[in-house]
Amino acid sequence: MIRSLLYCASQEIACRGHRETQSSSNQGNFLERVKLLAMYDPIIKDRLACGPQNAQYTSHIIQNQLLHILAQNVRKRICDQGKSAGVFSKMADKTKDASKQEQMSFVVWYVDMSKGETHEDFLAYIEAKSLDATSLASYIKDLLNRFDLDSMKIVSQGYDGASVMSGKCAGVQAIIRNFAPNAVYIHCYAHVLNLVLVDSCRSVSSASVFLTGGSLICVYGIFKGTCCMC
Repeated sequence: MIRSLLYCASQEIACRGHRETQSSSNQGNFLERVKLLAMYDPIIKDRLACGPQNAQYTSHIIQNQLLHILAQNVRKRICDQGKSAGVFSKMADKTKDASKQEQMSFVVWYVDMSKGETHEDFLAYIEAKSLDATSLASYIKDLLNRFDLDSMKIVSQGYDGASVMSGKCAGVQAIIRNFAPNAVYIHCYAHVLNLVLVDSCRSVSSASVFLTGGSLICVYGIFKGTCCMC
């Protein structure tokens, strides 16, 4: 069961279907995969056919509980590896989700000293109810405490170049350095590249017309309308 859940999660496909009743022709990716495995594994087949109906571990509630446990284990492994590296970096960014709620993502960077490999691992999304520097810094501090990450081991922090994040005196990076003095602020390279592309497009008339003259906006409108109708 857990292997099937891991497969769906790692492939980023939905576990559940529209209908999961016995009469449904398609019970969703997770249950259909379990049935496929049962065709070749007599233990799973016997469990599904003869096992207690209240202990088959296939309900959507059990699926969510198992996924939650698996996610906790993944986060713990990431945090343990980050701690064993000695020092680490963190990065945060915010964006609106489909329901127009502001979400802030939290990512850690560290080096696996045994292999000499760098890792960039996502740890969490949290709802950003307030977008001022004090609140955003508070969210980050809460996440560090939640995952038991030592702020004194942070050697850099990366965000976009907005003043609320990069402000020298009252920005998020400045507030973070009050309790993580070694965390040097670095303007996120992805955001820097985006700014370069924006400036470049403005200097090329054909690109500017394509981006702002309606062509690209029409394409966006088509996809946005399609998403709303799904």
